[in-house]
Amino acid sequence: MSAKVRNPRESAARYAWYVLTVLTFINFINYVDRYIFASCAKDVEISFNLNRTQIGLLQSAFFLPYLLSPLIGYLGDRIARRGLLAVGVFLWSIATLWSAIASDFWHLWIARAATGVGELCYGIIAPAFLSDLFSKERRARTLAWFYVALPVGTAAGYALGGYVGQHTGHTALQPHNSFLCSVGIHEGWRHAFLIGGFPGIVLCILTIFLREPQRGAMEAAEGPIVSGKIDWQQVRELLKTKSFLANVFATTAMTFAIGGLAQWAPTYLQDIHHYTSTEAGTYFGIIIAIAGSLGTAAGGTVSDWARKYTRAAHFVVPAITLILSAIFLFLGLYTTDKSLFWGFCSASVFLMFCNSGPLNAAVSNVSMPAVRATAFAIMIFTIHVLGDASSPWLIGRTSDYLEKSRGFDHSDSLRWAVQLAPPVMFLGGVVLLICAKYLPLDMASMERRLHRERRGRAD
Repeated sequence: MSAKVRNPRESAARYAWYVLTVLTFINFINYVDRYIFASCAKDVEISFNLNRTQIGLLQSAFFLPYLLSPLIGYLGDRIARRGLLAVGVFLWSIATLWSAIASDFWHLWIARAATGVGELCYGIIAPAFLSDLFSKERRARTLAWFYVALPVGTAAGYALGGYVGQHTGHTALQPHNSFLCSVGIHEGWRHAFLIGGFPGIVLCILTIFLREPQRGAMEAAEGPIVSGKIDWQQVRELLKTKSFLANVFATTAMTFAIGGLAQWAPTYLQDIHHYTSTEAGTYFGIIIAIAGSLGTAAGGTVSDWARKYTRAAHFVVPAITLILSAIFLFLGLYTTDKSLFWGFCSASVFLMFCNSGPLNAAVSNVSMPAVRATAFAIMIFTIHVLGDASSPWLIGRTSDYLEKSRGFDHSDSLRWAVQLAPPVMFLGGVVLLICAKYLPLDMASMERRLHRERRGRAD
């Protein structure tokens, strides 16, 4: 009886989905480790006697290593990417474990910054890696699936930090009676970091055994792009691409809002709506997980479907959802009614997360394969340095200013400080809507340049 002959195309497709599943699960752990701190922030504030500006700086420290984005992007376009993925996962996991034994503000600040270095490597390389496994017609859905890990991992990070922080450990002044106490892990928030750090140590092994996809293999039948010296002309062309620049601006605006809210939402719920830390982390985590996941999946599916009618769909869909999300967010933060807050918040989160797949797919679709990791690096550098690296600190600083200089009470100062987020996100949606006309033109231009390059190489 003859063995069944395996179709190479089917095998490649199955392997691509395997890689997507592995990288998505690792991305889930990425966001768990990132947002453990948000739901523990109030406990850290008490442990180290910090103000809100300092708490904002601890979250911003996570994003300062994104200044290295251009270097990681350069390496990602030049060398085997699976090694960079493995190093990134291992580094952020070790740094998360290190956070558990932080002895003061600066120790924790350095640990959070080191976590950012690891996640930087992963965040730049993984989308470019996946773009070489899936065609441009399926990239929005593919990257939407990858970024489903964002809301689900964020929710898990909130829940883990809130529950473990409240129900384990003891204050540093109480009797020490366990092995963990002997290494300085007393408070519950330290236990949360300890639990969050271990999975990545194991998962980094999976990335070592991934097969390296050929750059540009999914762009055309003429053959893949071979890695070599970086083509600075292609980088210059990318930086003159109007849709890419508009995408970076809009995604920065969205990231500013997401970063600020992700850090301060649990504290907001405790101060304004009087939930416990467990309730705040769990309830907000549920909204992020359900509404965020549905939004991420819907955004990728709808934008790919809308491409039948307009090649600008990857801008039009995010533009509309960002504008509506900003409106619902403003209403949710303005109201003091709990039911209205959760209704507006759920709608805003759903619409906000509709954008991850389409906007990342748009980056892939207008960038040459040989500089695609560089394109993601430029975007990640900008959105984090100007977005979620600055917003937690800026919101915390504004809250302290309103309380100390304007006489607001402690709770109301935060309530008004977080209102910085909606107008910034609204502006991002408007920019996408205005610049949507450039996306089809830039996609066509990239395809022409790619065809000329391959034809010249063949001659």
